[in-house]
Amino acid sequence: MHGSRHARSTLCITTLAPGTPVDLIRDPGNRADPNAVRVEHEGHLLGWVAGETARPLASALDDTAPTTIAAQLSTTSSGADADLDAQLTLTLTSA
Repeated sequence: MHGSRHARSTLCITTLAPGTPVDLIRDPGNRADPNAVRVEHEGHLLGWVAGETARPLASALDDTAPTTIAAQLSTTSSGADADLDAQLTLTLTSA
């Protein structure tokens, strides 16, 4: 996941436990990347899916075939002095 500092979500992310479900929201109006996928938790922007993963994920989200994408926050840093390391675990299944 990228852009957590830009989204000013670092504090929010550090309060979430590993395994917390998150929402993936297409962000086609994103000026930096038309394939952008936002990562949110309870309506709060946490960041964006990394570009190399966002393109196929955006395609799956845009697909008209029923696709279920489960996303969970898998790791975060601990401690005030640690760098933030937020990663996502994505599971895609087709109906």
